Amino acid sequence: FPPFLLQSAHIIITRLIPHQNQQYNKYYHKRELPSWRKDFKKEWMLLKDKKINNHYTVDIEKWICGCLGFLTHRFFLCKHLIQASQFIINKFFFEHIQRQEIYPFIFLPLQSASVQQAQSSTERSMHSNT
Repeated sequence: FPPFLLQSAHIIITRLIPHQNQQYNKYYHKRELPSWRKDFKKEWMLLKDKKINNHYTVDIEKWICGCLGFLTHRFFLCKHLIQASQFIINKFFFEHIQRQEIYPFIFLPLQSASVQQAQSSTERSMHSNT
């Protein structure tokens, strides 16, 4: 084998793989959170308090908004979605958010429960008015 190939294999085996194993173990044992979570929480809290000037079509169940901010945001967040979702933010909320490779790219485990509650309360109010 050529020397550069042997050296590359040696570096991968002795430096890269042990580092990746160490990082994986930190994440697995919850000693360290992925780096994007801190940024996600910061962005969520900033957007939660922003004033809404324009109204766009928002679908909380599919996590889609018609505004340009949603399309250009790193996490596909916008103030319209966050404020319309009305999630109860507690210390566990941000720990359960997961990134996905398929749409929706951010999976909110509490999302389905809150959407179902909102739909059932709307249905109850409609039935009580009739």
